[in-house]
Amino acid sequence: KRLSQAEYEEWDAKYKAASTAIKDRDAKTRKVVELLETRLDLLALTGVEDKLQENVQETLEALRHAGVRVWMLTGDKVETAICIAISTSLKARHQLLFVM
Repeated sequence: KRLSQAEYEEWDAKYKAASTAIKDRDAKTRKVVELLETRLDLLALTGVEDKLQENVQETLEALRHAGVRVWMLTGDKVETAICIAISTSLKARHQLLFVM
């Protein structure tokens, strides 16, 4: 979003007034920020992918083939945990997935 100098100065004055308000400062500041956060143009998008350590999949397979039961306990979101279980072959296609 491009602002002219006059538009910016008008917004800045409102922001300064809101950020120094004695009563309801947070709500007033949020309201002024929301004025600016409209009709925005997306300039870039990025994503972050957690990489597993090397040989995780092979190690888990070796443990399973040796008869060791492998369980995954995580504090991640369910969707993240499922993706990790699939990417490490911890969960085979025929296996059921239990979410507790």
